[in-house]
Amino acid sequence: MDFLKPQRTDGGHRLFNDADIDRIREIKRWIDNGVQVSKVKVLLQ
Repeated sequence: MDFLKPQRTDGGHRLFNDADIDRIREIKRWIDNGVQVSKVKVLLQ
């Protein structure tokens, strides 16, 4: 599953922008509310 595509530094660290953080929070909210991880991708499409 490839929900996010953060940029990377030369050292390989991921750089998340504000939209990425919002998406991560949305995914976490769904999982915390009982949505199966396998269903998250469908919700994001």
